[in-house]
Amino acid sequence: MLLSSRGRATLATALSVGASLLGPGAAPAHPEEVPAPPAARADEEPGPTSHLIFRAFGNIDWLSRRADVPDTFSVGQLDLFATSELTDDVSVLAEIVLEADYERETQVADVERFQVRYAPLDAVNVSLGRMHTVLGYWNQTYHHGAWLQTTAFRPEVYRWEDEEGGGLLPVHEVGLRLSGAVTTSPLRIEYSGSVANGRGVVPEDVVTVQDPNRSKAVSLWLGLVPKGWPGPEIGGTAHFDTIPVRPGDPRRESELGERILGAFLAFRRSNAEVIAEAFDIRHEDERTGESYRSAGLYMQGAWSIGRVKPYYRFDLVDRDESDPYYHDVLRDLRKHTLGVRFDPWERLAVKLEGSRADPGSGESYNAAVVQVAFTF
Repeated sequence: MLLSSRGRATLATALSVGASLLGPGAAPAHPEEVPAPPAARADEEPGPTSHLIFRAFGNIDWLSRRADVPDTFSVGQLDLFATSELTDDVSVLAEIVLEADYERETQVADVERFQVRYAPLDAVNVSLGRMHTVLGYWNQTYHHGAWLQTTAFRPEVYRWEDEEGGGLLPVHEVGLRLSGAVTTSPLRIEYSGSVANGRGVVPEDVVTVQDPNRSKAVSLWLGLVPKGWPGPEIGGTAHFDTIPVRPGDPRRESELGERILGAFLAFRRSNAEVIAEAFDIRHEDERTGESYRSAGLYMQGAWSIGRVKPYYRFDLVDRDESDPYYHDVLRDLRKHTLGVRFDPWERLAVKLEGSRADPGSGESYNAAVVQVAFTF
């Protein structure tokens, strides 16, 4: 949610001037930024300043997973994305996703992001609403819409909360955020801090209406971009929260203090992409003082050869087996993914991806996916 160029065009600006400005497989960052409305001619009456920009993203997949699961065609997310600039300094963003409920075989609609932003200066942005958390790099750069990202799926540490029991990290928050960027002679310094509703009773929950306890989650983020050398960015994040009790669960009779520390390194040029992130998650029982440590990381690299983009990613989720918050839903995992993305047209990408997963408990398995991702 930062108002920063990062050497990349924002989604809203790029789409307003035409998808032809994006190279094959390009993934612009921070699509909530909104271009100024067109100026009125001198002989026209001034009109309203609001200028609505609407885009949509979607994907359709063919999946071959474990031997005990049949191969299948699958409809992915249909992402409806709208932004509008109300004044020179105030803008709004809404993102509604239609996706499958795999248990009931139905389509459901989720309001994934819904926020208003006041941005009088590049160094000062104030946002309010439902947002993606500022944990690391991926969650700010790649939002909903598989076309935006190189790979077919997000890293394992960044799985959506409602995706098969949720992931290691909270990826949505509802609250207030201050962010911006300051440019000095050697560096561009980007920052963000938020106060928001904390985690829900279980990892799948996103607390949108009523916080179950009085504590608020606090997130801090810092990124450094060298001037005169476009491409690299490094940074870190810290997240603090208090997880509420879970009535009826003897392992969750007291609140859990949560501390997440993370670091990232990203290098993205027109033909090269390297991203690495690592997180340390600590939960502490506030009654007994017992603590639990989990970790997650991924490393991803890609190289563009014209419209073809081979890539590789390694994912690791190392969960503390005794952690009562992750006990029922999260599993250890080591995963190698090898794939290639081909952009035959500017607004459509075809991804062929194979992976080898070791779940820690149980047998390793192979999986494959063919994904057609597009924007319109």
